[in-house]
Amino acid sequence: MEFDFQNKVYFLAQIANLDIYEKLDFGRVLFLPPKEGKDLLYKVVNTFNSKSHGTYIYPESLENIIKYPIAVTEIEIRKDKGRWHWLQVENEQAMNRIEQACSILRFLRYGEITESVCDYFGISGTFLSLNNPQGAWFRSDINPFPLLLPEGRQNPCVIFSQNMESWKKDPRFRRLLSMFNEKEKNKISDRVLMSLYWLSQALKESSANIKFANLVIGIESLLLLENNCITRKLSERIAILVGKNLKPEERLEIYEKFPKYYDKRSRILHGGKVKSRITEEDIRKVGEFLVESILAILEMPEIRNFKDVINMVNRCKFSFQWNAITDKMG
Repeated sequence: MEFDFQNKVYFLAQIANLDIYEKLDFGRVLFLPPKEGKDLLYKVVNTFNSKSHGTYIYPESLENIIKYPIAVTEIEIRKDKGRWHWLQVENEQAMNRIEQACSILRFLRYGEITESVCDYFGISGTFLSLNNPQGAWFRSDINPFPLLLPEGRQNPCVIFSQNMESWKKDPRFRRLLSMFNEKEKNKISDRVLMSLYWLSQALKESSANIKFANLVIGIESLLLLENNCITRKLSERIAILVGKNLKPEERLEIYEKFPKYYDKRSRILHGGKVKSRITEEDIRKVGEFLVESILAILEMPEIRNFKDVINMVNRCKFSFQWNAITDKMG
């Protein structure tokens, strides 16, 4: 990685409970295995001298800092603030960007999550930022997101090189990366990334009720535009997107099942009594609805506006053969 010290500030965050065996390049965020991460830091730290301002980190101290893979991202320095300023805004930008990259990883690994598992990797530990005008590393210990992981990395998320190779071959993944990387995102990009955020929030939760509610909110953020007839419209859109390759009766089953899930979501969030407890099957099914809906949208590269999704759903909804239906009913 080539550093542009004059115009950019670099942020490096550890990703706990994640093991990777080669670098994962998401364009705006680079994931490096621990050894490569340390090699990178040694190289950069050795370019500075002990007169650096701020909290200088000596090379020998890196062994105690970098324990996990690191995520690296770069942010343009705000020229309006001069050569040196506190990096609160840049810090927030970097954290949001790295968290989005983590959300994509969680989405890609979603199908491999075992039941009753909380988030299996997340941003934690030491967060480093580098600003070149004074040539300083700044270190802070962070925990911006609740970590519910067991100690000792008992269940690390392992990413092998073949994972990345298979993802790169999938046009849906390439489109997802374009949504993540483009400077001016369109409205569909915003919706997809927001739904991934809620999926990530669900994976971090130990409470079955909150996990379930976050997944339903993810569906709303992806597929809801209007404030009227919410349940019916969500049910229709999910039935068509998730059931695009299913039989009509299976799509009808999805359409009839989702209102029950939405009712449970409303009761959880508004303090009502949930008539039946949230089960692992409820969580699995709603998570499947969300993930399959995202994948369906990623398969349609021509769609850039949410109204295009609505039009597509309506075309599917009203395209049927009357004779085929009446003959079957008879």
